[in-house]
Amino acid sequence: MASTTFPNSSIYTLDSFDMEAGSNQELSFSVTSGSNLVSLNGSTYSWWLAPFGSQTAVVTKTASISGAVTEFTIALTNSDTSSLSGKYVQAYQVVLASGSYLKPGRGLVNILGAIS
Repeated sequence: MASTTFPNSSIYTLDSFDMEAGSNQELSFSVTSGSNLVSLNGSTYSWWLAPFGSQTAVVTKTASISGAVTEFTIALTNSDTSSLSGKYVQAYQVVLASGSYLKPGRGLVNILGAIS
């Protein structure tokens, strides 16, 4: 897929990527505080995908995490993106078992319309 240039800004700290609408995509996130990995046992996460320039998510994923892990994975399925095309922003938030919130930043996603 062709690469798209996105604005260079410090708020976009998550990896940017291109994908085709309606394809399956797996995203993995390691959670850190400073330079230290964070234990996610007992945490919940929310992940959002919104059109660039909008604060309204068109795809949301939320789940609880258990076990001694420092990473979580989002699985985008065909139905999540089949009707999408254009530039989007991804963001996530983790609520730790202690009640603390981690919201590390945003990343840009370019969704290319499926060719049929």
